[in-house]
Amino acid sequence: MQSDVLLVEPESGSRIGSLRTAGAGKLAVAGDGTWLATAISNVVQVWNVQDHSLLSTICATLGYAHPIAAVPDGSWFAVADHRVVLICDVSAGAVARRLVRHNGIVLALAVSAYCRHLPDRAWLAAGGSRIQMYHPADGTQRTFADGPFEVGALAASLDGTVLFAADDRTIRSWSVPDRRPLAMLTGHTGVVRDLAVSPDSGLLSSVSGNGELLVWRDGEPIATMRVDAQLTSCLWQSRDVLVIGGSRGTFTFQVVSEP
Repeated sequence: MQSDVLLVEPESGSRIGSLRTAGAGKLAVAGDGTWLATAISNVVQVWNVQDHSLLSTICATLGYAHPIAAVPDGSWFAVADHRVVLICDVSAGAVARRLVRHNGIVLALAVSAYCRHLPDRAWLAAGGSRIQMYHPADGTQRTFADGPFEVGALAASLDGTVLFAADDRTIRSWSVPDRRPLAMLTGHTGVVRDLAVSPDSGLLSSVSGNGELLVWRDGEPIATMRVDAQLTSCLWQSRDVLVIGGSRGTFTFQVVSEP
């Protein structure tokens, strides 16, 4: 079933275009905003945001709303296909690598293009009943963190040294180089649906299905907002502008905090 992805100017809320897609359960956007990928209905579609043209269609066996995440430089993105993670090359418009995950369905993905403490610097995390860490270049993997938990959302710091994971109403963080647990963040009263790290890595945002938005610094909540909607996604437009999405559309917040 086809559906429209609306392109909206965050500050004014005005519509600037739309994409007629095969379906849009989950989205990924290039760091520079040049392309957008949608994943649903057994296909992944990549779109040119400026002229709204379809760049490529990649066939898969996706169910509804499988997770998808883009590397910050926009050269590739990852999409979960049940127990397999597909690495998709944007310029080639094709699957470049299939990473097999053996321990359950992938529920969340996070990508980092740079971590100076790791040999190949780039990594990909896949979450579910445990967190697997992959090196996209060669497909090698390791168990990063074992449960019991059910990871529903993942996010990475800009430098790739910290990984955040949402497990029900709790958010956990780890040091990526040594897999050391850093903190356990509590404060949500509903299941956390999405996480996002600000461009300067100073703030973490989290949204829950019961309409809660929390903003965190150094493991402590510094702002809380409640809206009359089910919230499913959050994205930092800049270091102090946060866009969240849910059942009643999108909301834009200016985050003002003391240093």
